[in-house]
Amino acid sequence: MTNTVGRAGAALAFVLVVLMAATAQAQVNDPAGRKPRPADLGISNEGPAIEVGIGSWYGGKLVRGHHTASGECFDETKLTAAHPKLPFQTRVRVTNLGNGKDVTVKINDRNATYTGRVIDLSRRAAELIDMKRQGIGLVAIVPAEHGAAPQVISEPAHRGGVPSS
Repeated sequence: MTNTVGRAGAALAFVLVVLMAATAQAQVNDPAGRKPRPADLGISNEGPAIEVGIGSWYGGKLVRGHHTASGECFDETKLTAAHPKLPFQTRVRVTNLGNGKDVTVKINDRNATYTGRVIDLSRRAAELIDMKRQGIGLVAIVPAEHGAAPQVISEPAHRGGVPSS
């Protein structure tokens, strides 16, 4: 009987650990969770507005030649992006905070807000900031007319994908 209680306790502990790990991961992927703030990453928020979060890219046969939300024909070789709120034709500079590379893109499409991603880049834009291979990356977005790119971080200020407080 004691052995059965011990096994049940161990199983319960395992389930609790799995649930806690899933909750921690959901904070990063869940749009309702807290997104990283510039201060979390050691970036000064003085000057132009900075949006920080996970960016991704899109392209390929499924979207090639289709019309974007702005009515343009999607071309994955152009420097364009999808953003949930910015006006179409807005130009923004997207910096890959992992390596400091940046690219200026034109917003011509909308991305799904439920993904929690702050921007979806065209294939070409993702290639230029070395984000295509991994598919996603931590990025900062600033208006293109401002001169300085966001500061690059050498060591992320968070561990395991969850920003520190």
